Amino acid sequence: LDTWRIDAHLEPMQINGLAMFHEIDPEVPGAGMSGHLHPVAWLRSGREKARLPAFARRGDHLVLPAFGRFTGGFDGQERGPWKLFPIAGDRVVELPPSSGRGR
Repeated sequence: LDTWRIDAHLEPMQINGLAMFHEIDPEVPGAGMSGHLHPVAWLRSGREKARLPAFARRGDHLVLPAFGRFTGGFDGQERGPWKLFPIAGDRVVELPPSSGRGR
């Protein structure tokens, strides 16, 4: 990691009062921002479906999306208290409740 100038942080890193986490428990996220879960939104219309990277928000916590075909795609956030904001081209959109999400 030193060769690549990367620091590993096991505890949340504070940047201007914002807690930055690598990984959180999706059932009880603390206030702040994290990655690792790679949220995606599945949009469906009839027989067509699309998988889009998405931001996920729950209370005071925001999970950043990951891009690429090999980043997994945690879609468990499409139900319950998480709100998804998929990225469609150069726009971030808010999904209304029951918008055809799901596989």
